[in-house]
Amino acid sequence: MKKQYKKMSIYCLFLSIVLVLGTYYWLKLPYSFSYQRQLATHFINNINNEEYEQAFSMTQRNLYTGKTLAEFKAKVVREIPASGYQFAYSFPKQTNGNRLRRWFNGNEVEMQDVNIEFKGPTDLRITLRHTGDDKWEIFYITSHAG
Repeated sequence: MKKQYKKMSIYCLFLSIVLVLGTYYWLKLPYSFSYQRQLATHFINNINNEEYEQAFSMTQRNLYTGKTLAEFKAKVVREIPASGYQFAYSFPKQTNGNRLRRWFNGNEVEMQDVNIEFKGPTDLRITLRHTGDDKWEIFYITSHAG
């Protein structure tokens, strides 16, 4: 084998190994739920700015969030007493590989519920529910002990 072809084969082998390892690494990376996190942060900002109508429009209007605007205001004043909440984590955990496997199998890629946790004056959990066509709504709000 000519020296030139041998060198080219080594480069191709190296590139293939890097590509396989990079793909494996990406598949194992956790999915960040950045869109859901952005919605939950926007929801908290609306409440801190006393824009209750806009925040209420982001909810499912159920027993957990309040069916009316008055019930909603009472709930959020009790559960979100102050500002200063910072994102802590989201769960359940999901990897990019999980999402890819669901997509290949023809299953729903998005999870039904995603919990976003915030640290602040109290620990705050906001549960978002997937309602279809990339639409998410606030399903549950609660403050809790750390």
